[in-house]
Amino acid sequence: MVVCNRCGKPINDNESHQCSTGSVPPQHASSAAEASAQQVSATAETASHKTPGSTVPEWAKSIDSKNILQLLKNPASARNLTVSDWVYAVIAALVSALGFALFGYTLFGSLFASLMSPLSILGGSSSLTPPFSFFIQLFIYQIIGLAALFISIWFISRWKGSKPLDLKTTFVQLAAMQMPFGLGFVLAFLLAIIGFSSLSVAVAAFTWFVSVILVTTEAMEQTEVARPNRFLFITASMGAYFFLTYIVFKIVVM
Repeated sequence: MVVCNRCGKPINDNESHQCSTGSVPPQHASSAAEASAQQVSATAETASHKTPGSTVPEWAKSIDSKNILQLLKNPASARNLTVSDWVYAVIAALVSALGFALFGYTLFGSLFASLMSPLSILGGSSSLTPPFSFFIQLFIYQIIGLAALFISIWFISRWKGSKPLDLKTTFVQLAAMQMPFGLGFVLAFLLAIIGFSSLSVAVAAFTWFVSVILVTTEAMEQTEVARPNRFLFITASMGAYFFLTYIVFKIVVM
C-alpha cells in the first residue's frame, strides 16, 4: 500500500488523492511534541534553580563577615577599600550613630529625670524621660558630624596633601574606620544604663577622641602630607571640623 508522505493516508491508484488540511504529518507532530517537551523541561529547570536567596539584593551579597571582623580588629585596613565597598562604610557609620544616640539619650535622659523630679513632685510634669525625637536628633547629629569630619579632612588634604583622594573614596575609607568605635559608644550606653554615668562619659569621650585621631592620622598618611605641613594640616582640619560640628549642633539639637 502506498502512503502519502504529507498526511500519512493511503493512496489508491484509481483515485486522485488530496491531502486533508486538518491533518498533521506524523513527523511534524513528533517534532512539535519534542519541542513542547523541551520547553517544559527548560521551564522546570529554571524554576528549580530559583531559590529564596536569589531575592537578596546585590549589595547584601557583597558583605563579607571577614572584612567586618578585619575592620573591627584593624580599622586602618579601610585604606584598602574602594568606592564599590561603600556598604562597609554605611554599616560602620550607622553603628556609630546608633551607639552614640543610645548613649546620649540614656545619659541625658537620666539628667533630665533628675532635673524634672522636683517638678514632678509638685505636679509640674508627669514624664521624666526626654521625647523620642531627641534620640532621632542625636542619631542625625552623629551622622552629620561624621560627614563634617570627613569633609574637613578631605578639603584640607586637597590643599596640603601631595596625593589627595577623591571625595567618594575619602568618605568610604574614613567612614569604614568607624566600625569599632560604634561598639565603644554601645559600651558607654550600657554603662549609663547600669548607673555608671561618669564612667560612661569617659568611655564615650575616649572613643570619640581615638576616632578623630585615627581618621586624621590615616588621612594624613594616605594623602602623603609632608612633615612640615602636618601641623597646619591637623590644626586646619580640626578647626574646620569643630566649626562645622558647632553649626550642626545648633541646627539639629538646639
